[in-house]
Amino acid sequence: MSHMEWTSEESGIRLDKFLSTVSDLSRTRVQELTKAGEVFVNGTAEKSSYKVQVGDVVSCDIPEDAPTDII
Repeated sequence: MSHMEWTSEESGIRLDKFLSTVSDLSRTRVQELTKAGEVFVNGTAEKSSYKVQVGDVVSCDIPEDAPTDII
């Protein structure tokens, strides 16, 4: 699992859009992570629709992808 953290310098942007612009994660992937409770704003799990504020600390725990065996 990897952990990433950012501090917002913008205000009023949806959490999923903010994370998709500051990371290499797609907006869909961010939405999946928020549903799984892996995205936090100031230490609290938030929904994708949360509007970030200047100074918010956004962190994300990204689980490693499970290896897939191709037969």
